[in-house]
Amino acid sequence: MTVYIDVLFVINFVVNYVLLLITGKIMRREKSYVRLVTAAIVGALYACFMFFPQIKFLYGCAFKIIASFLLILIAYGAKNAVLTVKTALVFYLSSFLFGGVTLALFYFTDAGLKYGGALNNGIFYFELPWKILFFSCLIAYIAMKTGFAIYKRDKNLSYRRIRVEICRNSADLNALVDTGNLLIDPITNSPVVVAELESVKKLLPGALIEVFREKKENDLETVSEAVKNNDFERRIRMIPFTSLGAENGIMLGFKPDSITVGKSVVSNVCIGICARPLSNGHSYNALISPEALHIPSANQNSFNF
Repeated sequence: MTVYIDVLFVINFVVNYVLLLITGKIMRREKSYVRLVTAAIVGALYACFMFFPQIKFLYGCAFKIIASFLLILIAYGAKNAVLTVKTALVFYLSSFLFGGVTLALFYFTDAGLKYGGALNNGIFYFELPWKILFFSCLIAYIAMKTGFAIYKRDKNLSYRRIRVEICRNSADLNALVDTGNLLIDPITNSPVVVAELESVKKLLPGALIEVFREKKENDLETVSEAVKNNDFERRIRMIPFTSLGAENGIMLGFKPDSITVGKSVVSNVCIGICARPLSNGHSYNALISPEALHIPSANQNSFNF
């Protein structure tokens, strides 16, 4: 196929510019359009040289990595090594995603039949139509922004592994530290850890599990009958709560012997049982308040993490 050097240059210039811009936005780097254009030109020139067999050594793995870091340094400068490496990694992720999106568009449309391609020095050359170029850049940008937004959101969440114990039986939970969990047991004034029914089911009497199956966990008479003449009777708690759609709700709970958070054993805590999943992605199955992490324990006055 015939390769037009001007088309090759323009396509690579546009792609490099967009990828560097996406990288800067994700990393929140201060941008200079002059530097971005300069870096994009250098990257486009590098791509144009791929059809010169005399400089084939420039397209080995090491030189490709050097070229990538050179583009990052031109576009955003060298404030510190760690930031430069992180920016380069995001640039690579953006490039890989862009390449994958482009190949997908070639595969799922008839563009692959209309437009040819070439391979030289380990680099693919496509005659990219502007529509595919535009949509590839757009989809790559949206996907990267969304992915990093989810990553940063999850990174800011705090989790604790906790163990709930009753009569030598225990259940291990993955608890999200939830500042919105303000539940208090009105009898003991203890903070409440909300746990999914499935996660603590093995600690409950069979009759009480049946109450949940019948969706009668808010019926005090039914609950009392289910735990009558059982050690669990003294542990039962009815915990009032307020939420959207349930201004005067009641949550069935129980008083465990203790919960273990890290190396600390805490006894002054209640467990509230939630019949539905707490996390859509199943990343946690309990909610623990910050207060529950700093109440006195049997071994020490307080504990910190």
